[in-house]
Amino acid sequence: MYRIVKFGRFVLFFSVFVISKSYGQAVSSTQNTSDNQPKVVVSFREAEPIHIPEISPVMATPMQCTDRGAFVGMLQPPQYQKELLLSISLSGNTDIRAFRTEQISDLFDIQKLGYFAANSSVAMLVYASRENKHGEQTITTSSGDSSQRTGNTGEHHYYIVWFDNDGKYQKFTQIEDAFRPHTIATFPSGNLLISGYANAHLHLALMKNDGTILQYIDLPAKYTTSLESKSTIPDAPAGTLLGREQLVAFQDSLILVESGSRLPPFQISESGAIHAIPLKLKDNLEVDTLLVDDTHMYARVNLKDSTNAKSKLLFEVSAQDGSLIQEFSFPKNVLANAIACVHQGSLVAFRYGGEGTLIPLLGAPQ
Repeated sequence: MYRIVKFGRFVLFFSVFVISKSYGQAVSSTQNTSDNQPKVVVSFREAEPIHIPEISPVMATPMQCTDRGAFVGMLQPPQYQKELLLSISLSGNTDIRAFRTEQISDLFDIQKLGYFAANSSVAMLVYASRENKHGEQTITTSSGDSSQRTGNTGEHHYYIVWFDNDGKYQKFTQIEDAFRPHTIATFPSGNLLISGYANAHLHLALMKNDGTILQYIDLPAKYTTSLESKSTIPDAPAGTLLGREQLVAFQDSLILVESGSRLPPFQISESGAIHAIPLKLKDNLEVDTLLVDDTHMYARVNLKDSTNAKSKLLFEVSAQDGSLIQEFSFPKNVLANAIACVHQGSLVAFRYGGEGTLIPLLGAPQ
């Protein structure tokens, strides 16, 4: 009898980007946000529609943009649990690339837990086995309920699987068993920054792309305490932690931000140096997501304790001192919550155009 403990996969957010075709008059926010920064109206234009059967109205967020376009996790019907990662060109053509784990022949029982897209490659975090061995398992949920099933009984580990920009699988890298990862990112050199748990505490690990951990990076105690207090199962498999952090690439560094928090984002260099970016937000606001390109940084923020998507706001912020440069106003039927990423200076959203169709919307300040 082979016994495993089953934990439900945790996904940071789910959003249904169903935006009306009418991009009407901009609506100004009436919330008490901050002082002295101008408010700029954003207008959108439709890019060429994307047609592919796997297009879904339900997408996993946060998303990413690179020089190649937008990376979008499409949750597939009917249960909307299986996710297909697509790269969608935003440069006036309909070039689409799919990153399918089905092409991986040397790993089995693959559970996708996250990804990070760089300009030259895509790294995907998975939990899998090198053995294709099946037998009876006892599944025990976190609530203590048990059931029987037939499944893969081989030893499972955490891996980074690598794809090229065309979606072709390249190789896998095993992560040391003592470290339980849940968020990954890559530096331009190919080295990785991984957040996860070791010895029941949150750590950042700088890792070579062959799996060798080069060093652990110490975060301020206030930050690790905040994240650990929101993680109900600190030694559970990846993807089950209630980790709310996000890693984004900005120039030659990576930025770590905790969603739903007033803690400052931390800019981290490959040498392990950390620089706090104290966002100058009013007390009633907290960070939701950072959106960046090579030169600009945008903070999507929430009104504290609000779950209303209309309460989200978008600011351009200074990467040097966290000051607010400008606030954006959007057309009536495009919410700040719908901005997926930033591509070559454009704010990117998507409109679901019906079965198998997705329409990119590219926004620019007026």
